[in-house]
Amino acid sequence: MATTKISALTELTNPASADVLVINDASVGSTKKIQLSNLIPDDAIDSEHYVAGSIDNEHLADDAVDSDELASGAVDIDHLSATGTASSSTFLRGDNSWVTPTDTNTMGSGFTVSATTDSNATTITQGDDLMFTAGTGITCETTADGTVTISNTVSGASTATSSATGLIKIEDDTDQSVAAESVSTTANRTYGLQLNSSDQGVVNVPWTDTNTVFDPDGAQVFNESGADVDFRIEGSGEANALFVQGSDGNVGIGVSSPTSPLHVLASSAGQTVAKFESNQAGAVAVEIDAGADRDSFLRFQEAGTTRWDFWAQGSSGTNELNIRNESGTNLIQFKQDGRGLSQFTAKAWINFNGQSTVAIRDSHNVSSITDNGTGSYNVTMSNAMGSVNYSVTATSGRGAGEDMHALIPETAYNQTTTQFRILTLQSWDTAHDASYVSAHVFGD
Repeated sequence: MATTKISALTELTNPASADVLVINDASVGSTKKIQLSNLIPDDAIDSEHYVAGSIDNEHLADDAVDSDELASGAVDIDHLSATGTASSSTFLRGDNSWVTPTDTNTMGSGFTVSATTDSNATTITQGDDLMFTAGTGITCETTADGTVTISNTVSGASTATSSATGLIKIEDDTDQSVAAESVSTTANRTYGLQLNSSDQGVVNVPWTDTNTVFDPDGAQVFNESGADVDFRIEGSGEANALFVQGSDGNVGIGVSSPTSPLHVLASSAGQTVAKFESNQAGAVAVEIDAGADRDSFLRFQEAGTTRWDFWAQGSSGTNELNIRNESGTNLIQFKQDGRGLSQFTAKAWINFNGQSTVAIRDSHNVSSITDNGTGSYNVTMSNAMGSVNYSVTATSGRGAGEDMHALIPETAYNQTTTQFRILTLQSWDTAHDASYVSAHVFGD
């Protein structure tokens, strides 16, 4: 077959049919028509007759080779030029490189979040379960009302350290740590929201030791570290049914700021604020123990002002019980020997038989009587009066129909702070022994 040299390809037309190629040969000044079906047979050029790179993008028209022109499997991975390693876990990216996917989100009954740098955000919808694969035992669940609950089932989960077991970290949608709030530490346990060593916002929740179980029948200690925190129990309609003030240990009932070791506040008018009752045989006692050689008081106040008080003096004094007014003045003083001293109580009194051998029937603050002769008696008091200017009132009698009188002599005898004299007369002028003689003493 003769071979014709083609020096220039000037035009590709279709004058006769789709299978004709017109070629201009400048060396001879003529054109030739070539039947394309006779030029290159099917499958004439295969991978063995193709030089790598001989056909590049500049020699291929747009869409010259499409899926219809490529047989299945004609171009495999071995004939693709790309960086990286092709495997079942990689894909060919647009920059002609084999890479491992960073998005491991899967949708179904729930989804998994594995990297905080993942730019492909996934929306949490109602009813979805959220599981943190990087923190074993940490689960998150959304409920119908939109509440998100994060649970940590790791035994002995630690608090704010970057390597803690079961740590829950909170970051915003730009991977920036949230602002830290106040943090409290009690018994070497940190709780609250703080920044850890990786500058991440960390929620620290106090936990219960796995070996510690609350026993309602056993002894319990609250606030063992002695922190300044209050303890409060509410009741129905009463916010402070029981209140323990952390700053000083004062206990309040019905009050949130107790000002004394026990502070009880009535919640309604006329309410009984304290009742002591016993259903056992015998008496019930309320004791006030002030300690050795110390006074004690029971005060009655009005809006903080003392109106009355009972003052029990300690052993260094006289062991007396005094009732005082709002000015602190003793209105009555009770002695250990049974005497009650005041301006309206008798300092001493006596009832005795003045006939034959004189004898005291009964008395108060009287130690003895002396028979001075007919109708004359000296009475000696056990405790001295404050002065000799006290008052004595005496009466006497012998029986029915007898006219007897008793008097205190004004002359011939001067009373002392411990002794006074009584004279008994018949018909006002004759000394006579009386069978009934009484006397009362008032004064300081």
